[in-house]
Amino acid sequence: MEDALQPGSWLPPSRQLAKEIGLSRNTVIAAYEQLIEEGLLESKHGSGTRVSNDLLPVQEEMHAKKTDMVTTASLSSRVAELPPVPASVTLFGGSTLLAGFPDLDRFPSKAWNQAFLNASNRLSIHLRELDVYAGSIPLRKELAQYLRVSRGVKASHEQVFITAGASQSLHLVSRALTNVGDVAWLEDPGYSVAKLALQLADLNIKPIRVDERGASLKNLPAVSPNLIYLTTSYQFPLGYTMPLERRTEWLELARQHNAWIIEDDYDGEFRYSGNPVPALAGLEGNQQTLYMGTFSKTLSPSLRMSYLVVPPNLVDTFRKAYPVLGNESSVVTQAALAELIGGGTFFRHVKNMRDLYGSRRLAMEDSLSKTLGLDTQYIQNKNAGLHITVSLDVADRLITEKTVAQGLGCTPISSCFHSYPQQNGLMLGFTSRNQEINARALEVLADVLEESGANAQELASD
Repeated sequence: MEDALQPGSWLPPSRQLAKEIGLSRNTVIAAYEQLIEEGLLESKHGSGTRVSNDLLPVQEEMHAKKTDMVTTASLSSRVAELPPVPASVTLFGGSTLLAGFPDLDRFPSKAWNQAFLNASNRLSIHLRELDVYAGSIPLRKELAQYLRVSRGVKASHEQVFITAGASQSLHLVSRALTNVGDVAWLEDPGYSVAKLALQLADLNIKPIRVDERGASLKNLPAVSPNLIYLTTSYQFPLGYTMPLERRTEWLELARQHNAWIIEDDYDGEFRYSGNPVPALAGLEGNQQTLYMGTFSKTLSPSLRMSYLVVPPNLVDTFRKAYPVLGNESSVVTQAALAELIGGGTFFRHVKNMRDLYGSRRLAMEDSLSKTLGLDTQYIQNKNAGLHITVSLDVADRLITEKTVAQGLGCTPISSCFHSYPQQNGLMLGFTSRNQEINARALEVLADVLEESGANAQELASD
């Protein structure tokens, strides 16, 4: 109804039109017949085909209402509250200094390609091995074994659910365990994606403060929680590791409130010295914790592969909710990843990346000392994580506006706060680029800070 042809306008004969547009005459005839059947064209033997005159009243009515064509249908208030999508498709200006982004040049391409080819050749088998209520059975079995060894999480494969990212894991949790208006406690500052995912589930978000031992149990919200979201291995974004004593305190508090803990162990594999602190989900007798993990940090975020481990008594509940949400990870991708884990390639890759990222972290600390004048002995948690957080004495968003223009991906920590007062600072990733590139990037950052009259400082503890 765009007035390209007016009612009563004659169309060329089918033979002529077919020749003009390069299609077979049968195709044009079929199109004419379809439009005649829909009442858009009319044809009389010996007179040709024209646009139906019956469209004239419809056309006039459409013209009269043209100014009112913008839909008045309601939109989701939840989505309206989300932050705008940036014009750039890159995150915060690029992957250099971007927190938590792996070095994609070190992706095990050869092993992955072979595993993917093997999985493709055995597709009929893998289709039979797909559990539509939880994900690939072989992958879940391999993950259960891997988590038992690497993170101390003792679970059967029935407790493992394959998801397409942290947001989908949280969406699955909220749909399975909460109702509209239920309360979720989140670390403040914390992972903004977790907040947005739970807000979209119509949960009431209550912030909990963070100190040098992770999420604090002091000055807790007055309202009892249904969910408690924690990053225990390397608190996001401040980088504190929650000690075992506090983990047990949170577990006891969850029991008192009859609440579920969501443990997001997003970079638990990356501890550079000493023994990893056991996952909260791995503590003996713990039936209150759901454990989230991802392959975005170890392999690539483009795989859209993550997982959720639930207590045994929640398996049936999650199997009911899982197929409704869908899973973006293909059967072949899941099967290929199962082969990588089962054959030991994934374990070796993580070890290699741990060694590499550990050396890059040391180099980053040295560059921070030389370039920004930071006293690195006060940098938090030198033994873990994929980024270093520094404080700023000016608004961090003013700085990141300039670093984005320079192609740097440093993230403002003020964006991670759910309430006031906010703290200003930057998350500086050191994993996606080599030491030389990171050092040059810090020199660019130093220039930006100097031009802005800003100073970087060691992250202060509460």
